[in-house]
Order: sequence, then C-alpha cells, then structure tokens
Amino acid sequence: MLTIQDLADLLGTTVRGVRLRIELLDDLVSPHLHRGSRNEILVDQAGVALLQRLEELRKTRQLPLRDAAKVMREELIPISNVNARKTEETSTSSLPTEAVENEEASNSWALKLLIEELRKSNEELRKERDKWQELALRLQNRVEELERLALPSPKDQKPWWARGIFRWLWG
Repeated sequence: MLTIQDLADLLGTTVRGVRLRIELLDDLVSPHLHRGSRNEILVDQAGVALLQRLEELRKTRQLPLRDAAKVMREELIPISNVNARKTEETSTSSLPTEAVENEEASNSWALKLLIEELRKSNEELRKERDKWQELALRLQNRVEELERLALPSPKDQKPWWARGIFRWLWG
C-alpha cells in the first residue's frame, strides 16, 4: 500500500494533485483507500492502477483531469452493466455478496490495468538493459583496442651516471 506522498512521487505530481485525482474518482477509488496507523491515507495496488490509468489517459490524450475521469468512467460502463445484471439476477442474495462481486469486478479490471502497466515497464526496462549492455560491450572493445595501441612504459630518465654504469665498471 502506498501513501499519498508515495503516489505523488509515482505519478509525478504533488500531494494536492493526488488528492484531486482521488476526489475525481471517489466512487471508483474509495474501496481501495484505507487508513494507516497514523491516520494517513493508504491506497492498495488496485487503487494505484486506477490512478495510473487516469494519469495515462490524461497524458496520452492530452485531456484535462475532469475529462480524463469522464473517459475513464465511460470505459468502466461495461463492467458496471455486468454488475447491474448480476445484482438483478441475484436480488434475493445478501448485500455483502453483491459488494464482494462489485469489488471483484473492480479488482479484476484494476489487475488487468496493473498487468498491462507492468508489461510496458518490463519492456522499457529490457530495452534500456539492452542499450546499456551494448554500450558496455562497445566500451570494452574500445579499451582492448587502446591497450593494443598503448605505448610501452617510458625507460628510466635518469642521467647516464646514475643508471648503474659505475656499478658495472667498479664491480
């Protein structure tokens, strides 16, 4: 579970911006909000996925936050219709069961978003790893070339009388 500050760092916004996003998606995110030991707001992974999806919609389509929230709600309409049909069919069932089904549908959608986000980040990390690996190999080859071209170490630059000639003569 992440705090509001952690979410701000993750989403690249301020704490106030995260609070605004939570407020815009209140009915969707509220089941995923919890209170911590210091009365801080904690968001579970499904809630994080919802907020990341909102941010992704906002950036990719260049929409204001409120419009991105509306688009996100429209994406969720098929899930709500399925939940509505299930509740109509099981009108004799108890209220906790309906709440569990709604939460499961929301969690499955959020999990799908989270899995997709993880796949994208995994692919980006693989590309970055390959880039750095290729750079390291090129540098290693370059160092080997330079080692072959390197000049031998300089000889003693002492004067002739200090090089040991007298040791040989007197020796």
